[in-house]
Amino acid sequence: MAAPKSSRESDSKVLGRKRKKSTVNTSETVANGSDNHDSEESESKAKAVKLDYSSAEFKVELKDPNTSFKALERFVAAARAWTPLDEHDIVKNYCSLSAECDEIFLLLESTKHRPAQLRVIFNALECVLLRTADDLDRYRVVGMAIVRRLLRSNMVSLHTELSAKSGVCVKSGLKLLSAMIAQGDAACQEVLALFDFSSQWLQHLLNRRNLREEQDVRVCYLHVVLAFLVAGDNGVIRASLEHPRLLAAIFPGLLLDRADTVHLVLTTVREKIVENLAVSKTAKVRLFTASMLAQLVRLYGWTRPVWNASQLADGDGNDGGFCPEGGAGDQELVHDTTHEFLLRVCCSYKYGVAFRDSSLGTAARNNKRPYESAVSITATSGIP
Repeated sequence: MAAPKSSRESDSKVLGRKRKKSTVNTSETVANGSDNHDSEESESKAKAVKLDYSSAEFKVELKDPNTSFKALERFVAAARAWTPLDEHDIVKNYCSLSAECDEIFLLLESTKHRPAQLRVIFNALECVLLRTADDLDRYRVVGMAIVRRLLRSNMVSLHTELSAKSGVCVKSGLKLLSAMIAQGDAACQEVLALFDFSSQWLQHLLNRRNLREEQDVRVCYLHVVLAFLVAGDNGVIRASLEHPRLLAAIFPGLLLDRADTVHLVLTTVREKIVENLAVSKTAKVRLFTASMLAQLVRLYGWTRPVWNASQLADGDGNDGGFCPEGGAGDQELVHDTTHEFLLRVCCSYKYGVAFRDSSLGTAARNNKRPYESAVSITATSGIP
């Protein structure tokens, strides 16, 4: 059966696989969270790079310490500037010449690198993974080789990038994680098994915001979590629900997010978890606790993000700029999305936390506590 249109649109936004004519479309990505590819400056550089930069030349320059990072920058620029209309495809050619991207990994593993250097390396690997997860699926073996080598041999480098002070560096690590997850079910299982999402420093990334960017550190982290729901099968979704704080951590703070972010998170969770009959009601009850539902109910009062100075910091010493007003259209979008979400969770016997109890009034144990908590919250919150 064909997936609903809304589901297909949500999946496309999370995996970020749609492309513009001249550059990768980054405004709709979540799983790979391409963040307009690091700014307009990088886009202009990408357009300036000649697309005849060959993969053979790239491999030679990577081996020279004097040209290795310059080669990576040229590779990334050429990869991002590529369109399906171009005859020369540097990513495809490189995958055919280097089955496991050995040259890039030799540079990564040769010495300890600074976060800024790791960012360049991770950007190159991300470019390869985005393509192997999309139109170069015949090279999926290359993508899986990258995922396994990163997780099993280069976890320290990944942690170094994710714990950097620079928001740009942190986002490069998160985008790489999203691209790794986008490789499919096997990659999702590898990441869930080997990457620790419960660490306190990682959870702190959800508090790193920057109003000047459409995709700040928090949004990129949300993309990583949502990528499991979109790229993985039902087994992956159930496994992600078993990880403490992985999914539960994304709901607090939605009140301070932009309208499109709130819409994306709630729509994806509703389609992939709430309306997914392969996810048990028990798992849903554990996820949607009374305190969690209380936070979701507050979204009915969403107006616009209002952050103080500490919440505007992006890790680079920037002040985050002005706070955009939330228009009536944004308020309506958040209100309607929240209402539809809570209707499914609180009022649906088929999909939500409510269930029919034949022992009602006769059993000593109250089996409807989650449902009663939901009703109590909604009844006392002045929902219009």
